[in-house]
Amino acid sequence: MKPLNITADRKPVWLLFFFFFTLLQLRVVAQQGTSVTGTITGDSSVPLSGVTVKATGTNSKESYTTVTNERGVFVFQQLKVGNTYTFTASYIGYEPTSVKSFTVREGTNTLPIQLTSSNNTLNQVVVIGYGSQKRETVTGSIATITEKDFNQVKLTTLLR
Repeated sequence: MKPLNITADRKPVWLLFFFFFTLLQLRVVAQQGTSVTGTITGDSSVPLSGVTVKATGTNSKESYTTVTNERGVFVFQQLKVGNTYTFTASYIGYEPTSVKSFTVREGTNTLPIQLTSSNNTLNQVVVIGYGSQKRETVTGSIATITEKDFNQVKLTTLLR
């Protein structure tokens, strides 16, 4: 009876496992992402904090949202390299701004966005003791005070 050479028989199996794990590692590396950072500024190039920034994949259904810090900086972690996103920044008093077709690349991805002031004014608002309501929804009397009303009163002392 001929002795069985175990190392020679198992060599193809070990090679097969080696190639399998190598391919698995390459697939994991390909799916890893990178970060996209940016700064949101206003009309006078002053950084804006608290701006909502949304990243939406143009070819996929993925969507991410973040808020800028006190220096106006936002960061999206682990966005997929090679994917294309639309970044939308919105803030009260400013027009929403979108950057379309931004492709994420390996390495540093920087995206500065400048918001412009909104010319829209708020509808007339009535201030009440515990909140605010629109003028149309108030059931009661409403008085309007103008600058002329304040100027009619003459003050003789600072305490009055």
